[in-house]
Amino acid sequence: MPKLKVLLTVVLTALALTAASLTLPTPAQAVVSQTVLFNKGDAGYGCYRIPAIVRTKSGALLAFAEARRAWCADSQEIDLVLRRSDDNGRTWSATRTVLSGTDSDPNAVATRGNPAPIVDYETGRIVLLSTMDPGTTSRPRTPYVQVSDDDGKTWSKAKNIGDQIDDPAWGWYATGPVHGIQLTRGAHAGRLVAGTNYDNGAGKNAGQLVYSDDHGVTWHKGATDLRSDATPQEISVVEKIDGGVYAGARNNAGTAGASRMGAVSNDGGQTFAAPFATITGLTTPTVQGSLQRLRAVDQGDKYNRILFAAPADQQRRRYLTIRSSFDEGKTWQSVADGTRITSDWSGYSDMAILRTGEIGLLYEGGTVDARDQIRFSRFTENDIGRPDTWRRHDDVPLG
Repeated sequence: MPKLKVLLTVVLTALALTAASLTLPTPAQAVVSQTVLFNKGDAGYGCYRIPAIVRTKSGALLAFAEARRAWCADSQEIDLVLRRSDDNGRTWSATRTVLSGTDSDPNAVATRGNPAPIVDYETGRIVLLSTMDPGTTSRPRTPYVQVSDDDGKTWSKAKNIGDQIDDPAWGWYATGPVHGIQLTRGAHAGRLVAGTNYDNGAGKNAGQLVYSDDHGVTWHKGATDLRSDATPQEISVVEKIDGGVYAGARNNAGTAGASRMGAVSNDGGQTFAAPFATITGLTTPTVQGSLQRLRAVDQGDKYNRILFAAPADQQRRRYLTIRSSFDEGKTWQSVADGTRITSDWSGYSDMAILRTGEIGLLYEGGTVDARDQIRFSRFTENDIGRPDTWRRHDDVPLG
């Protein structure tokens, strides 16, 4: 009998250990500052969505959003609004309107959205790409550009650039929505690059890069992946240390947990080296995600690091989590190895690196609905983990 008891104890212990090993680990949750910049109902708007953020040459932060008049629908009266910070996101200006209405009437009903701001660090200019539709219908979708030469305080009249980067045959068209970049390496240093997407009006969808070589004055269609088996859209771009452009996209036709795609351009955004491919293991629901470079060995850092922000639940928009790639986008951290920013509902996001070296994250979040607020979070690399301080099982620092 005692032998049977011992055997039963061993079996039960083994089963308990097996069950424990099958329990999915959850990521650490960072302790971060949270500031609500846009709150549902503020200033008579029913909903704020689609955040985008940049740090200007002077170090100011510009936080953009769509202010949706009646509710959260994508096509209605929507204005582009902005808040500005001069102290690394600790305090913010009042909300101001950057763009509203039609070309002839700023008070007319129209949808102004999909902000894709880009900072030109050579001139200090901020270039803002966006799209417009009539507001009473979702077609046609027309791209626009406007600029600020005073650090985001005032803006030029928006200029229609449909003849440059759109096509009359196309249906849906969208810029961003997330910040674009200025290349700093290689033959195309100084070039501005942003992501767009469209449907070709004949059953196919394209993820595309657009670029400017004259500080945002004129724009060109660049790298394009047109296909019927996927819908690469809402493209976020980051410059690789070899001068290439890494493009991360939402695949709107993807399955649960397999809706992230990536592609690379090696010629400054003019062509893709290969079509967008599913990023295995980078699980999210079907939602926009944002990229931001944090470290680069060619700038004196010990390692490369690109950040990715998106909800981590495969089915629903919640658990916004920061994950990293240390090999220029070839592989990414798992959810368990990332850092959760919030356990609330969460959606679209964008990131910027502050003058302090902190990471600034602008994202949709809410305790009831991800569209309740747009929040700004500020945290350090220590909060999300540094590879040069991580330890192996033999307690030897990595790096």
